[in-house]
Formats: sequence, structure tokens, C-alpha cells
Amino acid sequence: MTRQIEALVVGSNYPAINSSDVKNLEVLTPTKPEQKKIAAILTSVDDVIEKTQAQIDKLKDLKTGMMQELLTRGVGVDGKPHTEFKDSPVGRIPKGWDVVSLGNLVNIMESGWSPQCHSEQAMTGEWCVLKTTAIQWSGFNFLANKKLPSNLEPRPEIQVELGDVLVTRAGPADRVGVISYVEVVPKKVMLSDKIIRLKTKKNCRSDFLSFWLGGELSQRFIASRVSGLATSQTNISQSILRSVPCVVPTLEEQEAISNTIFAIKNKIDGSERKLAAQLKLKKALMQDLLTGKKRVKVDS
Repeated sequence: MTRQIEALVVGSNYPAINSSDVKNLEVLTPTKPEQKKIAAILTSVDDVIEKTQAQIDKLKDLKTGMMQELLTRGVGVDGKPHTEFKDSPVGRIPKGWDVVSLGNLVNIMESGWSPQCHSEQAMTGEWCVLKTTAIQWSGFNFLANKKLPSNLEPRPEIQVELGDVLVTRAGPADRVGVISYVEVVPKKVMLSDKIIRLKTKKNCRSDFLSFWLGGELSQRFIASRVSGLATSQTNISQSILRSVPCVVPTLEEQEAISNTIFAIKNKIDGSERKLAAQLKLKKALMQDLLTGKKRVKVDS
């Protein structure tokens, strides 16, 4: 039916279809019992999809609450929770923690390069420049890139590396200050100038820092300091980023906190893969059942 409708659409600025044409559309009409069976099958798939989505939403809420708790109260020492707390610029934190500006935790903070690139994605082994959409709250996606033209020399020094913390620095307001931790990346993937790369000093784990910067306190700090004349084009400077207050637990506790957050993140990722498979199954079933490619058996 989609092809029929597309063939009948008129107008370019405001595409439309005439009501008389709608009445003349050819529609496959299975028998009533078959219609009921098809509807029942698709409804059962919808129910499974709805339950999986609810599970994902619940896990995401749990992660948000857990991150706030872990990043301000920690996991304790030797399996024992912290009992002594102190006031700090970021609120009450364990007595043994420090609070310093981000600039004191990183030895590299740099942007990349944004040459005029091909619109297509690079093939494996080709040089490319990241799009800002590679940086997502759900994780880092190096496939969001643009192929570097062959007449331009690549810049190996701005290749993205494992363990980098990446921050979007320019774009729409809701896309500035997005944080990703690089767990997987091939060679020849370069930073763009709209992305800031952080490399941490020895007293700070990069995975822990990525969680802290993505947390509520840091995001509030960043959001209140973005600049720009319109919400569609805002930016955050490196000097502002350097001033973000950060907590500094011991390296052992940073690792424990990161591992706990990664555990729930992995559960979310698994559920989202399951949801994608379920949606793919539904699409295939609709294609087969609603076109008559596969017939359903009905009780005689």
C-alpha cells in the first residue's frame, strides 16, 4: 500500500493525496478468521516489546539513581560504607574524598579538526573524522564519521584512542556537554573540532571521570555556562570545562564505582539489543502476514 500512496502523492512543499484516490486504494483482505489470527499474533509481539521497553525504562531510572548515590556517597572501604561525611562545593561527600577542578585531573584537553569531508562513512582502514553524533549518552559510536578526502593529509596525533573521554563542545543546547567513554575504536578515526578529548592523570580513572561528568551535578554546571545566541547553536569552552568541580575518591574506589555502573549499563545494553531484535521480528512478521506471503492457520 505504501507504494500505491507514494505514486499518488501530489505537491512538493506540502505533499498530499486526494480523498478520492484513498478510496481507490487496493487493500488485501484476508478472511475474518485470518484477520483475527494475524491481529492476535502481532498483538502478542507488541506485548513482548512493551514489556522489554518497560524493563529498559526501569533500568535507566535505576542507573540514574544509582549514579547519584555512588558519585556522592561512594561504595566505602573494604566492603564497609563510609560513615563520615563533609560539606564540599558539590554537596556532602565522604570525608576522605577531595574536590578539585577538572583541569587538575587531566593532562590533555584538546579539540580536533573539521576539514571539508565526504558525506559517506569511511570503510574499515580509511581515515575519517568523527561527527558529534558519535558521542551519545548510550555510548560511543565510531561509525558516525565522515570519510577524509584523499587529497588531505590525515593528522595521526588526533586519532581517538581507547580510554579517551570525549565531550561535545558545540551544537544544539541538548547536544553540548554530552559525554562518552571510548571502549572500542579502530585506528584512523580522528577528532573533529566540535569534540573535546580528555586524557586523565594517574590519580583519576578515565571511566570514572566520564561517569562523573555525565552525572547530574556536572551536567547542571555545564548547562548553566554554555554560550550562544540561539539554542540551536551553543558551545562550551575549554576554560569552562577545566573549571568543572570533580570528586576524587581513591583509585580503588573509583574502580569499584565504575564497575558497578558498568554492570547496570551492560544490562541496559543487553535489553536494548533484545528490543531491537523484537522490533525487527515484528517488521518481518508484518511484511509476511499482511501481504499474504505467509498464511496463518485458522481453526476450521
